[in-house]
Amino acid sequence: VGKYVTGEMIYAMSTFTRTIPYYLVRPMPHCRVINEGADAYHVGYNGSIIGAPIPKGSVIFEGKAKIACCSTIPYYGFGFRIFPYAEEREDRMSLRVSTVPVPTFLRNFPTIWRGDYHNPKIIEDFLVEDVTIEIDPPTPFQIGGDPHGTRERARMRLSPDPVELVDFYAPPRG
Repeated sequence: VGKYVTGEMIYAMSTFTRTIPYYLVRPMPHCRVINEGADAYHVGYNGSIIGAPIPKGSVIFEGKAKIACCSTIPYYGFGFRIFPYAEEREDRMSLRVSTVPVPTFLRNFPTIWRGDYHNPKIIEDFLVEDVTIEIDPPTPFQIGGDPHGTRERARMRLSPDPVELVDFYAPPRG
């Protein structure tokens, strides 16, 4: 099976058999993201900064959300560029909060996959150093795509000590 089924195919099968059905029947949880670190920044189209910096202790986002996730790299897996602004600043990670409806996701799949889709009504991006994400009701939690139970609160922060890695994989372009 391994030589005939690629990672991308497994990812697509999982998306269509598990993720999409889950989001079709599950009510969208309430999400609050609190800035716990240095100034955060709301990011708009093509990485432009929107508005004033968001100081420590402020609520960065509050409302319904299907996903609230952070990363220091642009890719979720198999070239899925879910964090297009992750490499904008070395001292910040990308926070993405989204309410993308399943039909919109399916209609715009190629541009969403490449990280080129832009609709600030359903996808909001931020550059953050340290945040607490609160979700009600408790929601499945992942680290690096691996399940880690259900959580109602998670804190994500950049390590003060960067780790240097060698990347032998160049994600597909275009």
